Amino acid sequence: MTNPVETHVAAEVVGTAPSLRVFGMVAANLPNHVDEAALSEIREAALASLRSLGAESDKLSEIEPFASWRKVFGAMGLQPSKYRSSIEALVRRALKGSLPSTGVPVVDIYNAASTRFLTPMGGYDLAKLQGRIDLRPVREGDAFDPLGGDASAFPLTGRVLVYADAQRIICYGLNHRDSKQTCIEPVTTDAVFFAESLDRSSPAAARASLRWLSTELEGLGALCGTIFEATPHATQGAESWDETV
Repeated sequence: MTNPVETHVAAEVVGTAPSLRVFGMVAANLPNHVDEAALSEIREAALASLRSLGAESDKLSEIEPFASWRKVFGAMGLQPSKYRSSIEALVRRALKGSLPSTGVPVVDIYNAASTRFLTPMGGYDLAKLQGRIDLRPVREGDAFDPLGGDASAFPLTGRVLVYADAQRIICYGLNHRDSKQTCIEPVTTDAVFFAESLDRSSPAAARASLRWLSTELEGLGALCGTIFEATPHATQGAESWDETV
């Protein structure tokens, strides 16, 4: 099944990230093995695209989209130089000469998409998710089991925005760190992918990254659904998403 996953955005998100747009796509029959030469070609093409922009690591905080993401992380009460958006962390690594080879082909491919289009992306194993996905502030009783980190390093304070299913946080700080309980693994067959944009004039980068990802995955035999947008769950007196974008 490649139908859109029910995804709600809490009204409070608009106050913290007024220009945020969130797009998603479900993919089935994901490849568990991809020839390393093909993956290397995908990663190198993404690096070449990044190099063509002439970006420099020591100036990333001053240019878009990284500067805007830093403002959002600051609004969440997180120190932007310590808690970076996934796209800033990925680009900083790429500017050192390489993209990560994770051992999970699908993750390597969406990292390449993220780098190409300078948009944060994430992917989650559908078989591990419970119920709908909510993008919301952290709540009392929330739990987070970070991928490649210690939970104590990720403060669960009221202003931090998270993606969560019915049981747990699946991504901390919008796009900063995924949960190891719901991440994509080599055996994952079905997943939902998200891409985020902060561009007030156009969410083109996020949509384009998912279209590119869809093309790459379908070329490897996957089945990809339509791209959907997650919009704020309206509450009385809530500011309209469209009015802020």
